Amino acid sequence: MIKDKNGNSKTVKICVDESVQDFLEDKYQQDDDDIENRYINLISESETIVSVMHITTSINHGEAFKTSIISNINGLISKDIKVPDIKTAFFIPSFLRVTSRNLTKEMDKARLNEREDQVLKAFKIIDPLITSIDSFSIGEPTIYLKRDGEVRLPLSLFGDAINRIANIILTLINNENSILFIDEIENGIHHSSQKYFWSLLYNLSCSLNLQIFATTHSLEMTQAFIEAGLENDNLGTHFELAKHSKTGKIVAIRRDLETLDYGIRHHKEVRGEY
Repeated sequence: MIKDKNGNSKTVKICVDESVQDFLEDKYQQDDDDIENRYINLISESETIVSVMHITTSINHGEAFKTSIISNINGLISKDIKVPDIKTAFFIPSFLRVTSRNLTKEMDKARLNEREDQVLKAFKIIDPLITSIDSFSIGEPTIYLKRDGEVRLPLSLFGDAINRIANIILTLINNENSILFIDEIENGIHHSSQKYFWSLLYNLSCSLNLQIFATTHSLEMTQAFIEAGLENDNLGTHFELAKHSKTGKIVAIRRDLETLDYGIRHHKEVRGEY
């Protein structure tokens, strides 16, 4: 169930198929030999396949439509999920490092829309000593951060956590009225910062009319999700996907934040062990 800031709701059903063959056929429109060679090259030229998904979506039980996403260590071949009546949707894989050029382009959009303070606030969650953000196009376009009492340094020197935060926050603030999928949201974020990060996501989702879907196996991140959510009008909902021990089928268990909090406090498993 997706609700906008006016309280209007839609029921959205999303199914994922991990097969990649149909996507490659549609994407490249080549014969079978060429498709196979392109797939082999895709694997051999990168360290890993980050994510491959076919997504089938229906809204309010209407006609289903399909979108495919495939990404490798060098970036996403396709990431925009086209959804009727919604501006668009974006997918952030668990350990994709976005290029400096793309991040700088997104930062320039944020500055143009007077939203750089929101980006700085996100960076301060990871490193409170960061005081300013700049972008320069001398050579490769790059975002530079300045810590209190220090010289400006490229964003890449501040570690994977800052780069991931930059990707998530810039995607959010540059795309109002959208949906964001974040895989393994806890990656790179220290447990002491997770509640503040969730609070920022809750605030942005309300002010920019965003819907965020995030996956995690981290108990600490789940607890931070609860604590921040209870302080932000109980906006979040938890879905556990688990394999039923008797039927072998994947089932979805929905919990509001108070029910989820109760389950964790009483040592009940809420991370896919059903």
